[in-house]
Amino acid sequence: MLKYVSKRQWVLILLSGLFIFSACFFFIMLLSRTTSTFHLSSTSHTDRTPTPTPTPQPTPNPGFTVLLMGDGGIGHDGGALTDTMLLVRIVDATKTILMLSIPRDLWVNIPYDGGEGVNGKINSAYAIGIDAHNYKNKLSQYTGASGGGALAKDVVTAVTGLPIDRYLTIDFSGFEQAIDTIGGVDINVTTAFTDYEYPIAGREDLDCRTYTPNAPFPSASPSDGQSPLVAQEQSEISLADLIAQGKLDASTLTDLPAQFPCRYELLHFDAGLQHMDGATALKFVRSRHSAQQGNDFYRGSRQRQLIEAVATKLFSLGEVSKIPQFIATVRSHIDTDVRATDILSFLPRARDLHSYTIVQTALTTDNYLNQGYTSGGQFELVPTLGEGQYTAIHNWIGSLITPSISLQYPIIEVDSTNPKASASASLVSSLEGLGFPTKVLSSSSKQATTSATLLIQNSHIDSSVLEKIEQLGGITPSFMEKNIKSSLIPISDLKILLPE
Repeated sequence: MLKYVSKRQWVLILLSGLFIFSACFFFIMLLSRTTSTFHLSSTSHTDRTPTPTPTPQPTPNPGFTVLLMGDGGIGHDGGALTDTMLLVRIVDATKTILMLSIPRDLWVNIPYDGGEGVNGKINSAYAIGIDAHNYKNKLSQYTGASGGGALAKDVVTAVTGLPIDRYLTIDFSGFEQAIDTIGGVDINVTTAFTDYEYPIAGREDLDCRTYTPNAPFPSASPSDGQSPLVAQEQSEISLADLIAQGKLDASTLTDLPAQFPCRYELLHFDAGLQHMDGATALKFVRSRHSAQQGNDFYRGSRQRQLIEAVATKLFSLGEVSKIPQFIATVRSHIDTDVRATDILSFLPRARDLHSYTIVQTALTTDNYLNQGYTSGGQFELVPTLGEGQYTAIHNWIGSLITPSISLQYPIIEVDSTNPKASASASLVSSLEGLGFPTKVLSSSSKQATTSATLLIQNSHIDSSVLEKIEQLGGITPSFMEKNIKSSLIPISDLKILLPE
């Protein structure tokens, strides 16, 4: 889904991602004397030029691109996996800032050795780059302190077609203490959710058969070989504790929580504005198993909310003085190749940002991804054109930031009173055969039509695409809805109304 958001919101996110995370105290001091908006210069260059997957479209306008990543950190399952990946592209020529969320389950090739590499989820690219033990035959550019970031940048470049200038990774466990240093954050929870499967750190292998509910959790000592992380205060109330207290019916639990109730705690967040300390905020963004917001697309959205909330707090009146303390807290949890010269080059153009269009979007199953499972049973997301086929994604991203690039793979909705009818199924099959991401829905438009009608909802669609669709069955083009930049933007580029 494409969404245009307020400039203030994303200016704050960008500030936090590029300035706070860069941990440059000198720059923060300069920032306190300048405007709170800024412009990213397009004059910085990387030491290497990644080779993107070929695309038939013109090269997008030159710009500056930063890959922001967040991992779980020490004590979190899969700590080096970057479950948060946000690509920020600033294009001077079109005065556009694009923010693209990339889902962690996107299945990609990770060519760490310059050959076949390994196939896996995109969130493992950074982890492979920093792993010198299990991946010994890496190319030289994927070794050393910036090896993980370099590999992640090249993999994301292959997916998006955009060369990436800099990367920045933050260990979210470091954010917990940092959030507490600024007195917590306020986050608007859009949808209430309950998660019965939130893991308690240090209890991954705890034997629930010998666990005594409500008893202090035993501390670990170096001699017993357990992780020091086991020695935590009993701040988390496990499902087993709630069952013992009569506050939870054990028969309502399924899967792992039913088997190991001592290893999990129950999370619940009410809808509305919530004040959260560091521990609560981290649980809010890490939750993965609620029925209401359990998938990674929702989790990515919550992670962006946290970044925005932190930035809002830091740059609010009276809180700027806490930035140095915040920086000192998160400094050891940051890995980046952002240079001081990059940061200083942003300042002279600070006043230009007010004229830029800021666009937030994400790769999801609502646009250019399909979901499925690998031969080994892992959940995966792959491009609609097929595994490793990124042409449609390149074209889509290019059209968002460069007006001269027309959209050749529009997202199409087929609106029918009978989605299972042969005519609907045949049309969807034909559209997908042309490479167009297509969804079929039950009629909700309430617009009477006596013939198949094509509603154009995006003015940047290539004319040849419309001709192909018209030829499928005499589909008549109808009115064009201007692609207005508001919260009411349709999730599809074209809608085909089939007659009753």
